[in-house]
Amino acid sequence: MALFKRNDTYHARAAAWFKAQRRTLLTTQAVIKEAWHLVSAPARLPLIRFAAAACEVCGSGAEGPLRILSILERCADLPMDYADATLVDLAQTQRVNVIATIDVGHFSVYRLANGKALRLVF
Repeated sequence: MALFKRNDTYHARAAAWFKAQRRTLLTTQAVIKEAWHLVSAPARLPLIRFAAAACEVCGSGAEGPLRILSILERCADLPMDYADATLVDLAQTQRVNVIATIDVGHFSVYRLANGKALRLVF
């Protein structure tokens, strides 16, 4: 969300990183929905335009809810919300471990099912 909040401490870093990306970015509907509620009203349409233009919004498929439940149960002692769990699931199913987030406090402690840490880009 730092990308859509010009007064955010991480805005310039986020804008530069996203501008440099040439590959399609992956996200989930839950992340977009959470971001929608956390950004100001003027930033909402730019958020959706960005998601439509630069992101592949991945579904979790028929088994997704069970995988996400498993992640939430495995991380029950951590401050993980549903959107975070969908990103961990996405990382596992797509076999990626790079996460573009400023939520270092949470994502630095989350682990994939194989125990590997996520690599944070900010």
